[in-house]
Amino acid sequence: VYLLDHTAEVEVSNCHDCRIFIGPVDGPAIFDSCSNCRIAVACQQFQAKNCTNIDFELYCATQPSLHSSHSITLSPWGSSYAGVEDHFEGAHLDPRSNQWNKVYDASAADDAASADANFALCDAPSESWVIPAFEVAPPPGAQGNPFGKSSPAANGNGHGAAAGNGGGSGIPDSFLEDGEGRASPPAPSAAQTPVGRAWEAELQARLDRQAKEEGEKKVQLQEAAASYLDQFYQERETQKNARKAAARSASEAKGPMEAGAEGDNEWERTLSLIDFNASPLLGTDLSRFKAVLMSCKKRGSAAPASS
Repeated sequence: VYLLDHTAEVEVSNCHDCRIFIGPVDGPAIFDSCSNCRIAVACQQFQAKNCTNIDFELYCATQPSLHSSHSITLSPWGSSYAGVEDHFEGAHLDPRSNQWNKVYDASAADDAASADANFALCDAPSESWVIPAFEVAPPPGAQGNPFGKSSPAANGNGHGAAAGNGGGSGIPDSFLEDGEGRASPPAPSAAQTPVGRAWEAELQARLDRQAKEEGEKKVQLQEAAASYLDQFYQERETQKNARKAAARSASEAKGPMEAGAEGDNEWERTLSLIDFNASPLLGTDLSRFKAVLMSCKKRGSAAPASS
């Protein structure tokens, strides 16, 4: 979460495994029941209660206080982004007067032995923040901008503040026009700063790595699919050949009536279907019929039309 503007007050509750960056706060910044987070904040008053394992990068104009918190790491504010100087001024904070290390631990008053275990001070943050490159907001009153030049905007404590004095939208009158009535150029975006360029380079490197990994995974999937298809066709051919062999064996084991017609011509195929060893049907003598068929077979021509 990035809050790159100045506000009147901030309260963060029940956040876990988060990274939170909060610009200058002209009032209290309260963190309640948070754990396993990395937080950067600049504020007039700082309070952390019921927090565990939090890494704070802190600017505080007054003495920071801890209540029922432990495994807290505090280091001085060292981050920057486009327009942060104006936001410090808008929040009435002096960057040269940081009381981050003058910590009051309320739990230590009850148990002096646990004071050192509750928090630790570091002279520098454990890692630098990389601020994303956000677009510069359009001038107040421009198309698509909900804040007008003279319309009040609610600040953090619910009181109205004119947009011209930096409250609410955070866009000063000097952004709109210079002394000669001409529109002033916008402030440089974060992408034009060294931090912004570093963030874009890191993003591009991450996208390149992701594209490479996806390409390698695609090749692996294609190879696996080709191997599967080869195995499938081989198994199908094996099963087809096995079915053919089984059918051929079954056909050879059948008798003439079951095996089907065989022979080089029509009569041989016809005779192959006749079982000459079968007993006469209902006592009927078929010897003459058989003789006619045998005669036709020998002559290789059709039977006479009349007998």
